Amino acid sequence: MEVALSASRRVAIEGEYNLGFPEVRLGVIPGLGGTSRLGAIVGSARALRMITKGEFISSREALSYGLVNELFPREGFLEAAVAYTNGAVDSRLAESRNPGPGPQCPDPLEDYVALEVEGGLARITLKNALRGGRAMDALCALNQQVVTARADETVEALLITHEGDTLPLSFGSDSAERDYADFVFRRLESWPRLCALQFNGKLSPLAMELALACDYRACSDSEIERPVVDGVAIHSSRLRRQAPLQINGLSLAQASEKGFLDLCGLDETEGFLCTRVPPEGASTAIGYAKLSVGQNASDASALHLMLERYLQENIFKGPDSKEGMTAYMEKRQPSFVGR
Repeated sequence: MEVALSASRRVAIEGEYNLGFPEVRLGVIPGLGGTSRLGAIVGSARALRMITKGEFISSREALSYGLVNELFPREGFLEAAVAYTNGAVDSRLAESRNPGPGPQCPDPLEDYVALEVEGGLARITLKNALRGGRAMDALCALNQQVVTARADETVEALLITHEGDTLPLSFGSDSAERDYADFVFRRLESWPRLCALQFNGKLSPLAMELALACDYRACSDSEIERPVVDGVAIHSSRLRRQAPLQINGLSLAQASEKGFLDLCGLDETEGFLCTRVPPEGASTAIGYAKLSVGQNASDASALHLMLERYLQENIFKGPDSKEGMTAYMEKRQPSFVGR
């Protein structure tokens, strides 16, 4: 059901069956987008009733609610659904959003993007083998390593870096690359762990998108008057969250002055980032702060304030909050476990 809500439209088979969210009957909630997306489709009052009562509705009711856009007979359903989809979207948009079977990652993966985890810090390195290749290969390999790092419960912070003089990421001619890049970078933005980028040289527009998706940025380039980005074609709302930063004509030194990045020597970069993104710190509290700040960046609405309060309440249920306050009262350094 939550997968269905993430789609632009939904079609269903005619028949006697029910749809809904029974999670409350198990003492939990539909927490993978159900509580946020259902209200936008059927209205907040109806969504609240469905979720809090664990209420089921028939397919016909779902159609009347707008939860389902069309009902088709079981016989010939797939053909009808395909025809409906083809008629509902512009052909140009359909091509851009349906690039085929999806990106195929380079094999072996580690030859292109390597992942190392040590002391709570995951380090992803984009290798020289990516240079001159397809951006989709680089993005796919990066995505796989980010997923691996996210699944590792010992990881408390992420550092992305690269081999060579410049970050090996640049857009090609494939229009699907931008959509897939946005998909990959959203993983970094939504991960409740801090993510940092260490780079050298100018950033391509695609590399700049990656930089904007990370929480910290450091550059070891000695030419501080060098432009920070190679071109200004940044097609992303991420730039607006960096206000009042203007990318056009921005040098490394100016970006450092505005707090967008930090300049440091090549040998000092990782040590600097480990200091700013402590792998042995209160990683849950830091991650929750990241999520709350990100949600409230454009609008401190009642919903976002509610999210902030919820995250705060969950922090106080874990051992780190008690340890932090006890250490403060005892005038000692806290020993956090990351929860």
